[in-house]
Amino acid sequence: MRTGKPRKPCRCAKKTRGFIEAGDVDPKNLLFTLDRICEVREAVPKAYETIKTLDDQCADIYRGHPFYKPPDLGQRLWQLVESVISDEQPTCPDKAFAGFDK
Repeated sequence: MRTGKPRKPCRCAKKTRGFIEAGDVDPKNLLFTLDRICEVREAVPKAYETIKTLDDQCADIYRGHPFYKPPDLGQRLWQLVESVISDEQPTCPDKAFAGFDK
């Protein structure tokens, strides 16, 4: 059954024919038989729950992080521009900018 955009026709038959001609698919030895599909259907719920649990845990960690107020870089930028223009060595009055004057 085809899903997705109805304007784009399914090309599975053409692709499969090309794979058969290239030797990538052996129509007499299909790998996706009913037995294999049943195995996958049995494994999917457990894998899904594992992934969902990890995803939920990651989301909880992300949401638990606080929002920090960023430093006002505008004033510091002006100081740096002025120091370059006046050829002075920049100073760091705020510890948020520590290391800029080295």
